[in-house]
Amino acid sequence: MRCLIKRSNGGFILLGTALGIFLILSLFSIYLLRIVVNENVISGYNLLDIRTRNLSQTGLEHGLQLFKENGTPYVAPIERSFNNGNYTITFDPLLNQNGTSLPYSHFAMLKSAAMINDVVRNTRVFLSSYPDAFNLAFYGDSETFTQSGTTFSGDIYSNGNVSNLTISGTAYTTTGSGGTIHPGSPPSFPSHNASYFQTIISEVPVDSSGGEEEVIQDWTVEFTNCAQSGRYGPSQGQVNSTYTGTDLSGQVTVNNGIQSWTVPYTGAYTMQVYGARGGNGATYAVGNPGNGARMIGSFGLTEGDILHILVGQQGSYTSYSNNYGGGGGGGTYVAKGSNYSNADPLIIAGGGGGGGYNSGSYVHGQTGQDGSNGGNANSNNYSGPGIGGSSGYGASGSTYGGNAGGFYGNGSGSYNYNSELGIGFRNGGNGGNGQYGGKGGFGGGGGGYGGAGGGGGYSGGGGGAYSYGGAGGGGGSYNTGSNQDNVSGSNSGHGKVIISWTGTGGSSSDTGSGSGTTGGEDILQFNNCGATGKDGPSQSNCNSAYSGTSLGGAVTVYSGIQAWTVPADGTYTITAKGATGGIHSGSYNPGFPGDGATVVADIVLTQGDILYIVVGQKPTSTTSESHNGSAGGGGSWVYTGTSASNGIGGSGLIIVAGGGGGSGHGSSSSTGGNGKGGNNANSSNESANGESFGINARAGTGSCGNKGTGQGGRGTLTSNYGGSGGGAGWSSDGNNTETGSGGSGGDRFAGGISNDNSNMYGGFGGGGGSGGNGNSGGGGGGYTGGGAGNGYFSVSGVSGNSWGGGGGGGSYASSSTSNVTMTVGNSGINYSNTSNGYVTITPPSQTTEPEEPPVPSSYTETGTINLEGNTSTYGAAVTFDGATVNGPGKIISSNDIIFINSSNISGGIEIISGGEIVIQNSVLGTGVSSLTNSVILYGATGLEVGNGTVHGLSIIADGETSLSDANYYGALYNSATDCNMTNSQLTGSLVSSSGLNVLNCTITKGDLPPIYETVFGFEEMVIYGSYLEY
Repeated sequence: MRCLIKRSNGGFILLGTALGIFLILSLFSIYLLRIVVNENVISGYNLLDIRTRNLSQTGLEHGLQLFKENGTPYVAPIERSFNNGNYTITFDPLLNQNGTSLPYSHFAMLKSAAMINDVVRNTRVFLSSYPDAFNLAFYGDSETFTQSGTTFSGDIYSNGNVSNLTISGTAYTTTGSGGTIHPGSPPSFPSHNASYFQTIISEVPVDSSGGEEEVIQDWTVEFTNCAQSGRYGPSQGQVNSTYTGTDLSGQVTVNNGIQSWTVPYTGAYTMQVYGARGGNGATYAVGNPGNGARMIGSFGLTEGDILHILVGQQGSYTSYSNNYGGGGGGGTYVAKGSNYSNADPLIIAGGGGGGGYNSGSYVHGQTGQDGSNGGNANSNNYSGPGIGGSSGYGASGSTYGGNAGGFYGNGSGSYNYNSELGIGFRNGGNGGNGQYGGKGGFGGGGGGYGGAGGGGGYSGGGGGAYSYGGAGGGGGSYNTGSNQDNVSGSNSGHGKVIISWTGTGGSSSDTGSGSGTTGGEDILQFNNCGATGKDGPSQSNCNSAYSGTSLGGAVTVYSGIQAWTVPADGTYTITAKGATGGIHSGSYNPGFPGDGATVVADIVLTQGDILYIVVGQKPTSTTSESHNGSAGGGGSWVYTGTSASNGIGGSGLIIVAGGGGGSGHGSSSSTGGNGKGGNNANSSNESANGESFGINARAGTGSCGNKGTGQGGRGTLTSNYGGSGGGAGWSSDGNNTETGSGGSGGDRFAGGISNDNSNMYGGFGGGGGSGGNGNSGGGGGGYTGGGAGNGYFSVSGVSGNSWGGGGGGGSYASSSTSNVTMTVGNSGINYSNTSNGYVTITPPSQTTEPEEPPVPSSYTETGTINLEGNTSTYGAAVTFDGATVNGPGKIISSNDIIFINSSNISGGIEIISGGEIVIQNSVLGTGVSSLTNSVILYGATGLEVGNGTVHGLSIIADGETSLSDANYYGALYNSATDCNMTNSQLTGSLVSSSGLNVLNCTITKGDLPPIYETVFGFEEMVIYGSYLEY
């Protein structure tokens, strides 16, 4: 039994051992199998990773191709699928792969993210909008490199001596000394395509007169009421808003509603000026308001002249009561001077009177200088109407309608209890209040108060009478320009002023004596210089009237006679026109005055000849009498001779244009005789009899004739009341009233007076005076004076009376003249067409040989300039002196562009110079993070920055680049012959073909303005060494 047991145990042990070995081998086999499986999994993952990395690089290559084709990193993300994976291309011009800022503002990142299954790989590179040389703080493509006391921050490259530098970075070189040999191919001096800039410069013609004529041609600006209405003018805010986006943007300042503008170019300008319409009257003051006048003239202006422009505003309607009249329209004024309070008038368009009863042509803005009287009321003329102003002053007289303001003074008179009077231009030009009637428009319009307000203008219109208010009189106008085109009652809205630059050629208002010009380009226009009535202008009157014109400083005045010295030998054309007769002030069937004659002739004159010029004036009409006729108008005379120091009585008469006769007065059953127009012959032009309506009526017997050819006119022969004086002739004065008291004859050359305190004075130039109650018309002055109108013959038992109109003065042209034409003046013209005379002298067609064009001069810009996306182009050098220029836009000159005296130039501006760019004590640009705050400079012949600051990119083609006490931020590309820096700081990159001479400066690698996708001539690139996998 013991043996069996022992054997059994041994077998069990063997069996157990075998089982143990089997288990061990099984476990080892399982372990080996797991090792093989794991190895296969790891090898597969590595393969996917490689494939994903390659896919990311494919995406990166795709992005680089897009960048090469488009030249910009401003591209939306692009996703592409490839086999079982995909990649996404992303351009980021601001951030790197970590979401932090890129190293420099001119960098952008291109990133490619690829994915296959769950494997992700990213690759990126940095891009630049500049070639490789700009990645250095300084690149010099020359052996020229001298420095002292200068610190460099960033890598530099030069083939000069770069030893002993103070530098945070590496100084690379290839053939120079003292530096680190560049490990690879060194950067090259970048090529630059300057065709964009060179084409622009080549298209700017050089302007020898200081302006670029192609740019200015047909240049027009329009001044408006700027959406303002009522009695006060626009604010600065309204003006700024209205003119935004126009050539007037930022160029107009406002003082009390009057707009001030500085003339930008020297040359000839045409001005179109429109007065404003009056306001409507109420139900019981019916009648149309007056329209504003339109005046057009040509003027010579000088760069820097200050024009003060008041744009008239419409009078308003009244709804307060049915009885009251409308407000008068404002006159529109253009004056020149340092301030509107002392400015001299150039051109003025009268405003229309307010609407009311008895409306007629007198309510319109007039073309003559005087304002019209106001209209009568429908009933009960309480103390009115107002009397139109003259000589540039406001209307006057006691009236319940507001008398309008003129140029020099306010309206005046009684019964204006609520400030209805219009204010004169020099006093601010506000319209009158309309406490009960309509308010007067800005521009001196009178306010309504019972009667309507008068229209503002050079001389104010009279207010209408009350009750059931009469219409207001239209304002007078004024025009010192040549090529005039004047229309009464033209404009039915607010006023406006249109100014057009018409060229650099001469005009009647150009500065100078008139020599050296071609015919028709420098017509000299002699006028009455603002004077009216019996006495001519003073020296100060003419100095003011001719300031800034060809006659400025060239006219000497003797007793109202204007003396002018002939500047050059040649044939001159003289045109003379006599003045009209006066305006009848009464209401009893008046006649109408005569117009002046016109004479045109050529004459050969010698340099140094003195011409004495009498400009005929229309008479005054300031009487308060209700029955008067009117005085005669003055003739216009041109003569030579020095027999008298006061200019009177010269021996060589050249030309005379006769003045018009005054109007006669009629009674209830007769009409006074019309004044006769100036004659087109030597003899006076005698008037016809007055008109009678019934068998009991008596007519005046016409005018009284003269004392002989070349003599003065006869005075009134027969009259029960004061008669009138005859007009003066060349050889004798006109006779006084020859029976009874009344008007005096005209003198050589003062107008005749009335001797009975009625103040109906004849016009300067020999017009006869008109006498008192019930008088006839005065004779017009001329070569032969016009006779005064004759009185009626008293017939017992017969009622109704009339007095004759004055005769027109005769005209004359001496035998030394040629090509003579004489035109008779019209008889019986409407009061609204009365006017002063004038004399124009056209110089010879070629008095001197044209001068050689001068060397191009230069422009100077000051103040604020808003480019608003536009281009300022100059055909000569331009200096910005203390100027502020706001972009975006371009400044282009065929010559130098200079910034001095704290000029401030915003970003977003290209500055392109055919010469040198000079920056002294000024700041250009505000930063380099984008093109909107950077400037782009192109200098064809150099760059000079002294004590200034620049933010941007400068491309200097030739000449010299110089920075002294300067701060420069951005890229500076220099292909000029020299490049020098002293006591300056440059942050960005300086790339120079001519090396660098630098003293006591700091040069730091920094941001450059990004110029992707621009026309500035550089090629973009991938930053070497910027490739990264992650």
